[in-house]
Amino acid sequence: MVAHGGHGGSFKTNFLPSKGQAGIIRMDLKLVADVGLVGFPNAGKSSLLSQMSHAKPKIADYPFTTLRPEIGTLIYSDYKRVSVADLPGLIEGAHLNKGMGHKFLKHVERTKQLLYVVDVTGFQLSSKTPFRTVFEAINFLTKELELYKVELLSKPALLAVNKMDLEDAGEKFNELLQQLQQLQAAGQQTRYPNAIDWIRPLEVAASELNNIETFIT
Repeated sequence: MVAHGGHGGSFKTNFLPSKGQAGIIRMDLKLVADVGLVGFPNAGKSSLLSQMSHAKPKIADYPFTTLRPEIGTLIYSDYKRVSVADLPGLIEGAHLNKGMGHKFLKHVERTKQLLYVVDVTGFQLSSKTPFRTVFEAINFLTKELELYKVELLSKPALLAVNKMDLEDAGEKFNELLQQLQQLQAAGQQTRYPNAIDWIRPLEVAASELNNIETFIT
């Protein structure tokens, strides 16, 4: 019950009804999807979604091209459907509502599974912000979700390392694997209890359809 209505008119009130309750109500709509693509700006989430489905998100070589969630649907041969949401890119401090962080993070809450998408070359928002390696980007992403709502880390998660078609991508990917293995050896991976093959991330080159089949089989 949002508000109670007034009483109807009667002989005692000269058939004039009484006023009901009035007020301002804010409705906060959250996206519902099977899979949510989470990552920093320019990680290639929109490109990945466009190759996985028939969705046509805006794609450009500058950050924040996605300002609202985009939904794509994967349709399997048995007609099973899986909805995938391309969520706007996060930045460091999103849990403090920096860069409309809460407006973007709220959509992560209703997705059943997360797919972290990171750039194999690392991430730097601008010349005034520090450069983050791909390993650091993963840690910052998970930390932002944890600081926003620790329950988000209990969601099943996959890790996709994108832009594997770039020069030296293989070398950087192998370095990441070593760092993730060291993390597991130190027992720190227990922070992400439902992570699936966290130390064996998926290699993706969304612009060239390389290994895209991994996501739809």
